Amino acid sequence: LDVIDNAFVSRLLGTVKMEVNRGLRGLEESILQKLMQDRFSEADNSLQQLTAAGQALASIVGIEDALEMASRARMYREKRERETESLRLMIDSAKDAADRAAQLDAKVQHLESLRQAESETFQKFAASFAESIAAREAEMK
Repeated sequence: LDVIDNAFVSRLLGTVKMEVNRGLRGLEESILQKLMQDRFSEADNSLQQLTAAGQALASIVGIEDALEMASRARMYREKRERETESLRLMIDSAKDAADRAAQLDAKVQHLESLRQAESETFQKFAASFAESIAAREAEMK
């Protein structure tokens, strides 16, 4: 086609290359959106398509490097997966901490009720002791 010196063919090829590039960028963008939504298996399927397209189109001048796009998307996938796992671990840790806090709160409430019961018992004992002392003093008079 390079031998043919036809402006119409050149424009047609330029248009096709623009559409192919637009499709590749759209596929890359679709992958990134899927990854942001934690739809990893769907993103992996699209990554395979982008990689296949990159291999098929690698030698055509004027077509964006789809293999490079796929490489960037894979790096983002790995980063996103690490972030998702880290977030999941933090959530699990927070849930564990909340559970431990609830258990400690229950223990504190139990200890408070024991302290209250002990205080009431002590007050009854003190009142009984005071009555006993008062009665003995009355007997001694």
